Amino acid sequence: MFLNDQRYEDESGRFIDRNEIEVLGTYEHMADGFFKWQCGLCNSVDSTRAFKIGGVVFKCRECGKKNLLIRTDIKFINQKMANADRNDTESERKISKSLKYLGLAISELGR
Repeated sequence: MFLNDQRYEDESGRFIDRNEIEVLGTYEHMADGFFKWQCGLCNSVDSTRAFKIGGVVFKCRECGKKNLLIRTDIKFINQKMANADRNDTESERKISKSLKYLGLAISELGR
């Protein structure tokens, strides 16, 4: 698994090293911080609420594996990329470039 950050935040706000992450989990944002996510190993689905979701490590209640949650709804990611492409500040160009790499990473997960 290729993870770019050295450390990630877990659901309790503590930082853990990237080598502690065991699987990638997916999530779907519902509303007001509520979301449901699926464990990347046992496929169990859990619902919870958090201020930060994507890029945060949540521990599966069923199998105990540490899941780095990633967003995989391509329509949303494409909208963000299109918005970033329309704007032309340096920070917005960096965001656009990052989103393109995220899209490539998600595509690789599907293979």
